[in-house]
Amino acid sequence: SVLADLAGAVIPGAAASSADFAGANLERSDLTYSELAGADFGAAKLAGADARDADLTRADLSGADLTFAWIIRANFTRARLHGATMQTMVTSMGMDNTPGEAATFVDADLSDANITVHFSLDDLRGANFSRAHMTVNIANQSMGLLRTEFIGARLDGEDAGLVAQGQH
Repeated sequence: SVLADLAGAVIPGAAASSADFAGANLERSDLTYSELAGADFGAAKLAGADARDADLTRADLSGADLTFAWIIRANFTRARLHGATMQTMVTSMGMDNTPGEAATFVDADLSDANITVHFSLDDLRGANFSRAHMTVNIANQSMGLLRTEFIGARLDGEDAGLVAQGQH
């Protein structure tokens, strides 16, 4: 099958609920304010994509590459991010996250994901982090210590199977 190459596509505000983007190249695409609930992004390349204010409720992002993706105010409620690469994602317009920029990951599946994200102030209630890999990526340290943070995040009921990760 031919995989879509939509790298750099500018489609803000798209109404693409339940669309099939599995395996597609959406690197650096503009998905701001898009309605993508239930869409299939399995194994898609979303590196550098701008998903600010996007609704990704119940979207399948299993195995997707979200490196450097912008997720300010994005809604990942009940999204499947199993095995996704979530490295150095953009979560604020400045150096520190603010409440108005928080993303939502309520009941999201982040199991087995590779994560270096500042989840500070995000809503992570019920999120599944089992077997997630959250160790520091030494190769990405030119701008300071990049790590996963949960300062001020809502974590009620999350599956914290990650507690011992990276502490060998």
